[in-house]
Amino acid sequence: TMASSDFDAYKTIREALPSDNHANDIYGKETATKQAADFFVQYEKTLRDNIGRWMEANLIPLAIGGTGPTQTILAQWLSNEETPDLGDRMVYYDASHECNVDLSRYREFLDALPDGTKDDVWDDYILNKHRDAIEDKIARGIDLWSDDAEEDVAALRKDVCSYMVIIKHHTQSTEAGVQDIAICAVGGRSERDASALSAYRSMYLSPINAMLAKACTERKRGGNQHMGPGVDGEREIRSRQSKTRQLQGQTSAPTRYDTPSKAKATALIDSALKSA
Repeated sequence: TMASSDFDAYKTIREALPSDNHANDIYGKETATKQAADFFVQYEKTLRDNIGRWMEANLIPLAIGGTGPTQTILAQWLSNEETPDLGDRMVYYDASHECNVDLSRYREFLDALPDGTKDDVWDDYILNKHRDAIEDKIARGIDLWSDDAEEDVAALRKDVCSYMVIIKHHTQSTEAGVQDIAICAVGGRSERDASALSAYRSMYLSPINAMLAKACTERKRGGNQHMGPGVDGEREIRSRQSKTRQLQGQTSAPTRYDTPSKAKATALIDSALKSA
């Protein structure tokens, strides 16, 4: 890639620069050369750091939720099975990432991981829980995302979606999380203390959050131009905009619970506490 026409043009321009003359605040060829060298050093370091993360046992399990061919390669490696040579099919085009994927190189990457990595990967809760499905089905080429997957593969897919796949997050929930962190970190607390306090608050507030969620599902809401009256899950969709949003929700990742306004949340919590 360094032999590209753009890089050749850059080198030509750099070589034509005058020499440095710091007395007259002229920064030329030598400075530009050092800047380029520093850039490539930092580029290589960043690239190695990012790749290094994927060589650790805490990230490798995520590949079980990838495209069918990469699932199979990972499952065969975990099962100590050889990957057969599929000829031209060893390289395929991944539309999601808009690039070609070489399965043989992916297997070489897995085989080159440090000793003991495979055992650490099997220690992952999801993979260990569904070990039989991975060894007996995924390693044999069964696609995790197949619509007609058998029960054990479907169970693995459910856990992958529940615990591994990144899902959409409601903006209000994100803001609430940021506010909670700010509360826990107030007063210059250390990161360790703030994290411990945040975990404690999450545990302490979980019963209230559960009562709030239950109250919201049982409460009958009034109708408007978008939705008819009734409880959540039974309300009639009225507007074209709401119907479009429902269709988008059915074809995309699930979203978290829609947090009500502060006033409504306070009223519901008070009501739940009085009845508890």
